[in-house]
Amino acid sequence: MKQSNKAGSNSLGWQWHTPLILALLLFHACIAAATTASTSAEQELLEPERAFLLSARFKDAKTAEFLYKIADGYYMYRTRFKIVGEPATSAKIGKAVFTKGEMKDDATFGRVEIFRNSMRILIPVSRLGKDFRVGDEKLLRLKVTSQGCADAGVCYPPLHQTLTLKVGSGDLKYPNSPFGVASDLHPAQSVSETGKPPLSEMLKKPR
Repeated sequence: MKQSNKAGSNSLGWQWHTPLILALLLFHACIAAATTASTSAEQELLEPERAFLLSARFKDAKTAEFLYKIADGYYMYRTRFKIVGEPATSAKIGKAVFTKGEMKDDATFGRVEIFRNSMRILIPVSRLGKDFRVGDEKLLRLKVTSQGCADAGVCYPPLHQTLTLKVGSGDLKYPNSPFGVASDLHPAQSVSETGKPPLSEMLKKPR
């Protein structure tokens, strides 16, 4: 009677070792889990317009106020903001005043100031140039560039949005059109000036 081998064999005569099989199965399980987790994380990421929800109004006759509601798990960079008149000759815009943020040691930009939860920017408007009108209403169009990241390790490319405000009006406006025409539509309908790129295009480091 032959002594049995520790290794098993199949009907074709091949042999396998149980520890090796278990190791291979564990390896494939880890790869599958990592792929699933990566796909799940990408699917759960918010579009930038919803992660960094923007609205604006005139706080008083000469001050535009920009308000951001930032989703949990996301943050925005202080140094990545830029606000200009559209066109540039439409108004004289003063230095922006930001609410105080928090400091962060960032892998890309070093030690920087960031904002979480909510933040506000005040923009002095000292002179209106060739502003455009609708009826008797004076309108001011402002282009806002911003950039933020998710704590999950994903940073969005710069986001460009345009809002058109009624001069002196305290009504909140939201970016909602490629042409920058503001309205009182629900903020969930807002889109960026350049449209919505695929989420995979946003999974990149800040530029």
